[in-house]
Amino acid sequence: MWEANLLGGGVSRPEPAAAVVPSSSRAEAPSYRKCYTACAKLIKNYREHIMNRSHLLRQGRQSIPNAHYLVTATTRHRQQVFTNFHTACCASRHFYHPRVSELATTLAFVVMPDHIHWLLQLNGDLSEAVRRYKAYVSLNIDRRLWQDGFHDRMIKDEASLKAAARYIVANPLRANLVEDIGKYSYWDAIWL
Repeated sequence: MWEANLLGGGVSRPEPAAAVVPSSSRAEAPSYRKCYTACAKLIKNYREHIMNRSHLLRQGRQSIPNAHYLVTATTRHRQQVFTNFHTACCASRHFYHPRVSELATTLAFVVMPDHIHWLLQLNGDLSEAVRRYKAYVSLNIDRRLWQDGFHDRMIKDEASLKAAARYIVANPLRANLVEDIGKYSYWDAIWL
């Protein structure tokens, strides 16, 4: 009952359990094992429920033509997929894929080991642009890479746009991947 309420979003307390009296007999060991297994399953289901909330990121999302957006997408389980030269180049190249470019003009991007930042001007639907980018990278690398959903923020003025571009470009420096941004290959910005 408690598991159903937890996953269903209802708030209720678990029913009080009977007092557990430790026993040294081996006959009662399976009951402890069943309890442990049930608790482990409950915790696993709760974690999956909490982690599988990418649909909440879409609430209130708008795709406004010609607007600028800063998008962040992460790899599944924050795996450091883009430490490999081939995968990082693939992720960098697909910002300019023709099918992605028809929906979004890339202004700046950086490919970090476990996520990307993408500053874009929207020409179509934001979710579709990100979906295409993620799909082409995954198809080219031949595996599912991305965590569901993405984070976006609309940039409303020119000053914020350039600040977002500086944030993106400086990301490898803040992460201590390099000491000079010129030595990091997986970024681009139209202002440089």
